[in-house]
Amino acid sequence: MLIIQYIPYLLAKCRNACTLSDVFYVKPPIIMTEYLTNPPDGGWGWCIVLGGMYCLAMWGSIMRCYSTFYHSLMDEFGADYASVAWLNGMFQISYGIFTTVFPFIMRWFDPRKLSCTMAFISGMSCFVASFCDKLWTVQVFMGLIVGCSLGIINITMFTYVTRYFKKRLHTANQLLCFGVSVGPLLICPVYQYLIEAFGWRGAVQMIAGFLLNLTVACALLRPINLLSDLDNLTPQTEKKAKYSHRDDEEAIDDAVFIGTQVDDVGIAGSQSLGVYTPRPHRKKYDDNANVYSTKFRSKHVESGELSQREVMVKPNKPGRFARICRSYHLTIFADRIYYLYTFSWLLFAAAFFSATAFIIPFGKEELGLSDFAASTLVSAVAGGALCARVIYALFFDAVPLKWRILYISGLYAVFSLSILILSFTTNQVGATVSCVFIGILGGGTDGIYSALIAEVYSVQEYAYVFGYSNLLTHSAGTVITVSIGMAVDKFHSLRIAMYVGFGMAVASSVIAFCLHHAVKRKREGRETN
Repeated sequence: MLIIQYIPYLLAKCRNACTLSDVFYVKPPIIMTEYLTNPPDGGWGWCIVLGGMYCLAMWGSIMRCYSTFYHSLMDEFGADYASVAWLNGMFQISYGIFTTVFPFIMRWFDPRKLSCTMAFISGMSCFVASFCDKLWTVQVFMGLIVGCSLGIINITMFTYVTRYFKKRLHTANQLLCFGVSVGPLLICPVYQYLIEAFGWRGAVQMIAGFLLNLTVACALLRPINLLSDLDNLTPQTEKKAKYSHRDDEEAIDDAVFIGTQVDDVGIAGSQSLGVYTPRPHRKKYDDNANVYSTKFRSKHVESGELSQREVMVKPNKPGRFARICRSYHLTIFADRIYYLYTFSWLLFAAAFFSATAFIIPFGKEELGLSDFAASTLVSAVAGGALCARVIYALFFDAVPLKWRILYISGLYAVFSLSILILSFTTNQVGATVSCVFIGILGGGTDGIYSALIAEVYSVQEYAYVFGYSNLLTHSAGTVITVSIGMAVDKFHSLRIAMYVGFGMAVASSVIAFCLHHAVKRKREGRETN
């Protein structure tokens, strides 16, 4: 009986419907997205920090401990230092490139799923490298592809930590970067043991297993929506949320609100829980980009020729290049602070990573140490860096913001002397003490620099600044690493690597001093406004 009663209504609707789909149209459900006014400063964010520690531990162990494979590769393939140094060089350049690519591709892919996929690819690539019979194929599978994967994984970790923390951001970054120190401290001796026990091919297969565990760490990445995300809307986004000819309530009912892809947003939450609940409204992307032309209006309306309703008001839309610059935050390339930050970190990284990548060969050839004893020099650097990170995590927040970069500048100057002293050591004790001081003076500054990006730039710009800076840093690191290998082959002395590191650290100290003054002026300008 119910079906028979419904037939007249269905036939009446069919007469007014254009298509069959209109007859059975069901309004889509409203998906409400929760936007937090401030990052939670904890909670699940600590789980992401824990997973990020493991990811950075693998990155740090590769950056510092791949040199344990140099002698084995030189013996098997008959190569020199300049040739085998491309293992680290390929890793650095691909890492830098893909940290830059990530902000672009995260618009199309879920960062958590993409990171898990790249973690799996890195492990399988390293496993394939153990069966290669040519040096360049080993470097591609063990260095290039692994660097691509870790580039995406690490920047995802840093970006998520920045979104989860605000007041405790510095502490979270230091804990996250613990992995950079813990990895070499524990894994370098393990690498050397695996090479001696199973050969370099068996050791590479073990490393592949370590890399596959990155998928577990990447699975901890839980998305979070911040209110500041709504300020990052684009003109294309506004087009998707235009009101129809129907009344406002019906238009809002039919909208599907997913993340920041619409403007007429209904946001669930409670003010008492720190969740913002604005009224549905049409949000403009940029006031300057929506300046309306009034010449036509003033000319005709004042004369009475047209009514107010008949006037066509057209916005002055920005050009395509301006939209691209705004969408991908290319305007940071016009900022002097970006270049000072990048080149200061670039030169320091060249000293702390590229030059010290030759510490193990330095210990073997210049000091006459055994393979295992030489690998402990890298552990000494990592141990010193770990102590520095603990100190920074506990006490660095007490240092006023205006003096932090100046402190880094002075620290880099002293750090340069520790590398120079290492080049003059003649025994294991002196080299170990020098390496500990290199770690203490150089460790922890990466976490400080990561927090600096979040202080100077917005949360939405963080991934772009981090990626663009890493591209230049690791591209230069590749050139410097290979150049050091060529210089070592030419002068037949591994002390050359330490001299290069000393010069790079001095230059980094000078640029950091300039960065201090630039940031100081920017902060004073904000206070004035």
